[in-house]
Amino acid sequence: TLAGDKAAAQPVVDQLLARGVETATHFYWPTERAGWDPYHWRVMASEDKNTALALSALVQTRPDDARLHKIVRWLLDNRRGAGWSNTQATAFAVLGLLDYLHLSGELTADYSYRVLLNDVEIQRGQVTPATATTPIAPINVPADLLQVGRNRLRIEHDGPTFTAAQLAASHEANPLYYSATLRRSLFYDAFQPVSSADTGLRLERSYRLVEGAPRADGAYAVGDIVDVTLNLTLNRELYYLIVQDPIPAGFEALNERLNPMSWSNPWDSFFWYDWGYNRKDLRDDRVDFFITYGWQGTHQLTYRMRATTAGEFSVPPGEAYAMYADDLWGRSGSDRLVVAPARLATRPPLTGDIDGNCRITDFDVRLVAAAWPNANPFRDT
Repeated sequence: TLAGDKAAAQPVVDQLLARGVETATHFYWPTERAGWDPYHWRVMASEDKNTALALSALVQTRPDDARLHKIVRWLLDNRRGAGWSNTQATAFAVLGLLDYLHLSGELTADYSYRVLLNDVEIQRGQVTPATATTPIAPINVPADLLQVGRNRLRIEHDGPTFTAAQLAASHEANPLYYSATLRRSLFYDAFQPVSSADTGLRLERSYRLVEGAPRADGAYAVGDIVDVTLNLTLNRELYYLIVQDPIPAGFEALNERLNPMSWSNPWDSFFWYDWGYNRKDLRDDRVDFFITYGWQGTHQLTYRMRATTAGEFSVPPGEAYAMYADDLWGRSGSDRLVVAPARLATRPPLTGDIDGNCRITDFDVRLVAAAWPNANPFRDT
């Protein structure tokens, strides 16, 4: 092997670099898909995983390469929230960036910074070798600091500056990494339906009352058990899929492992292939299905839930996506479920129940014998 032999590894590194794509600011390795090769799915290939592995290799075999900072910038620019495109890509990205971190000298950083919103300082801080590994706490900007229209966010860094040539030739800069996220919450007074959508995975959801005749208004009663059916349609075979379905408020998913009810099993086998999924996880707010291999066609996934609280509840769409190819995705439509409040039956009047406590006692008999004319406000209890 070439382990530890940097000189012998150089021809392989040249071939690796020849397969990369370089721009003015980035260097990365795209995923080469030969059609829909099953091997591509089994190894969970992705651009960010490729680039992270290449970064680790270059740090160890060619640490002075001027393109290292472009690779790091591509990984940072392609981070999504707290990670990358999938869990495995995130793991390799963290490992690759850690390899680069030890090489770059960023752990000896020494600089101060300021953050300004619309020319108003909202935070300042100092980064030193003692605090270089301590994350800077997120800065939450309240909505009342935002202006109508354009807002300007400026980050100032007073450490040493480098020209492009110096940055390419040196790993001793003091970079300050940052990300900005804007979240907006929309509130509606009434139910707003959402239609289904997909980019290769089609998901449909339906509800069915398990026992008894459905009500004319479509509502459920407290205590009703409801079958939830998810039909997942794939236009090709895919690997590593996840289906997530929100549990509506007012309902509670039933865990079959606890045997909370008696019901027949329609399957003769407990092999995952027959059930259509490898694992089902019941959470407080949703049910997750994990599928290692999905053949072309329609897969039917089911679970049951019980109505527990009366009210009208909006149900967000269920979602399905390929865990290692997030461009393949689909969602169901939204739903609105109603759990009707329990109704108290009006009892017919009980002849002889003078005190109105719904039972005939000796007290009532004596009042009847005494020809009591009206209901007695007194009770025998």
